[in-house]
Amino acid sequence: MIVYPQVNLNKKGEVKIAFALSKVESSSDWKNRLELKEGEFKLAGLWQYPPKGNTPCITIRRNWEKGFVNYLEKMDSKQKAYILRANYLPVDWSNPPTEALKYSDETVAAGKKADFVSVKGVFVAEENKFKVVEVLAEPTQTIPRYLKA
Repeated sequence: MIVYPQVNLNKKGEVKIAFALSKVESSSDWKNRLELKEGEFKLAGLWQYPPKGNTPCITIRRNWEKGFVNYLEKMDSKQKAYILRANYLPVDWSNPPTEALKYSDETVAAGKKADFVSVKGVFVAEENKFKVVEVLAEPTQTIPRYLKA
């Protein structure tokens, strides 16, 4: 089962995380996939601070898939924008291999960009955030193709 996290911020700035089912695959489709235990997630995205936040996040975007692009073409712009919006997942990561990028006029002027990270994490419901338990790949400036609104 593949799920995408859905992050919602209320007016007080409180984060609520839910999960949306994206795809159900048979076990034969999982031959080359990462083995995850119950409650573990593969999180891959940009390691940065959200535009209006003080908690480092992994910013998750929708992977580019031709079939999904065709599906999106049938939607109105409001639906597309909702589905393709960035999800900023709050993450507790002790000793990350790179600093989360905090956007400012200085970082933009310097041309700094967030690193793309791939980690294994667990969802800590009591804290409403993820905790990194393993780094799956070294951080990189190479970002896989993704869909945007």
